[in-house]
Amino acid sequence: ATSSFALAAPSAEEVKFVAGPGAAGKPGAKVVHFLRHAEAEVNAAGRVFAKDDPRKKAVRLDAKYFDSPISEKGLSQCLELR
Repeated sequence: ATSSFALAAPSAEEVKFVAGPGAAGKPGAKVVHFLRHAEAEVNAAGRVFAKDDPRKKAVRLDAKYFDSPISEKGLSQCLELR
């Protein structure tokens, strides 16, 4: 058997938006970091070709780079953000 549940969204009265330097450390405050992405293996593989080189596009179309994992440089980039 499967079960499902729904989470009720908090009301506007239950949510308080606080931003800026004074927000950190307040009780119940959450810190959310947004980042675009770190370097992936497909980025590193394509970088060896000039911007207008058709081989650069071919790298992106190569099936082995579909859902490309993060490269070693990308992992280092993530660790630097900690």
